[in-house]
Amino acid sequence: LLWVFTGIFNDVDRTTFDLNKTSDIFYQDGYQIVNDAATPRTKQIYQAVIGSTGDISASYVGEEAGWNFSNSHLSGVPTVKGYLSNESFSADDGLWGFNIGGEADGNGTAQENLGGSGAVSYGAGNQQGVEPSGEVHWGSLTAPYANWVAFIFTSDRPLSL
Repeated sequence: LLWVFTGIFNDVDRTTFDLNKTSDIFYQDGYQIVNDAATPRTKQIYQAVIGSTGDISASYVGEEAGWNFSNSHLSGVPTVKGYLSNESFSADDGLWGFNIGGEADGNGTAQENLGGSGAVSYGAGNQQGVEPSGEVHWGSLTAPYANWVAFIFTSDRPLSL
């Protein structure tokens, strides 16, 4: 799976956020204040799924796609590290995946869960309402998981073209 972060929140104002290092994608808690109420929001991403033969088997590049590991993974803890503590990455829920052409949040609404509202989804996570275990999604396939391994590669180096 390939996420390309645009540095823009999927909110009414299309607010930008700092995107200088990997932890910045986790640091923002995923909420904005609208009419004195906390409203979840995701970070805009471009999505690509690299298939088993190396081809792009699914993709989406547009304003509607967004991702948030979990809107409560920091659980109000003031930190700039992007993770909860040395003992625990997240306080609650979280996902490594996305819904093609839509939004995904590990602690979001049922619609924002992987596969929510019939979305074609890729990834895995312990998302809202799926406790105590999690699920793996690959296109139209969904399976519970007990043990899985993911390799995550990231770069804090700006792209130069």
